[in-house]
Amino acid sequence: MSFLACSTPKTKATANIVNLKSGEAIGTVTFVDTKRGVLFRAELKTKENATLGIHIHEYGDCRGSGGKSAGGHWNPTEENHGNWGSGKFHSGDLGNIKTDKNGKGTLEILDEFGRWSFNKEKRTSVLNKAIIVHAGMDDKRTQPSGAAGKRIGCGIIKTTE
Repeated sequence: MSFLACSTPKTKATANIVNLKSGEAIGTVTFVDTKRGVLFRAELKTKENATLGIHIHEYGDCRGSGGKSAGGHWNPTEENHGNWGSGKFHSGDLGNIKTDKNGKGTLEILDEFGRWSFNKEKRTSVLNKAIIVHAGMDDKRTQPSGAAGKRIGCGIIKTTE
């Protein structure tokens, strides 16, 4: 059962992820403010049997060559790239999403650390940032971005309150 089913949402934000080459929709990301923290949920339909890096990037801008206008990983705490919830890590370090033989994958993360919010505080607000899906796996250690490869998908996080 998802964390979402166990809580009453207060505020919600979403990003519609599009393939950066074709412009086709490949998934959605949802952030929901719950009593336990902000819940992130990604649902993708893309490459079959893949492990793909997924991150929050600095700018809500998916234009330009290969999604480069989204900037680097969102890292307001100026920490090294790492594994969400373990040691030091960027606030945008979401890790990997694994897809099945049909190309479908989901990932859920509950932020119990207070790193994500929907307020105007730049240090924690996920609003107007980009979600980037990479072509390869995030190794969770290579600096500054986990060696996850080129950007294949992008979406801008907007409030749906």
